[in-house]
Amino acid sequence: MFVYTRGTERPGQALSETQMEGKLAWQKHNCSACHQRFGLGGYMGPDLTRAYSRKGEAYLKAVLEFGVGNMPKLALSDDEIDGLVAYMKALDACAPPAREEVTFTWYGVVKPRE
Repeated sequence: MFVYTRGTERPGQALSETQMEGKLAWQKHNCSACHQRFGLGGYMGPDLTRAYSRKGEAYLKAVLEFGVGNMPKLALSDDEIDGLVAYMKALDACAPPAREEVTFTWYGVVKPRE
């Protein structure tokens, strides 16, 4: 069985300068090697898509500064820590992609709803 869903466009919000610095720090320090965003990335650490609302700013800053469990203490600057926390807050505000309903026919053609 093959199911195709076409995502629908949902307007996003531009990242602030601090949030963009956090995204760049995420890439620079290869956070995706261990962590996921929206289900994509590594599996050694937790999915951080909703980390800000689950754990809060103070907890995230402490983990980024001192490490916890399997996460090592990284050599992050205060600006990188602030940026990463702001970026995770922005991830919290993102909704999952919308999906469009489709009509299936008995002969296998999938038609998007008009």
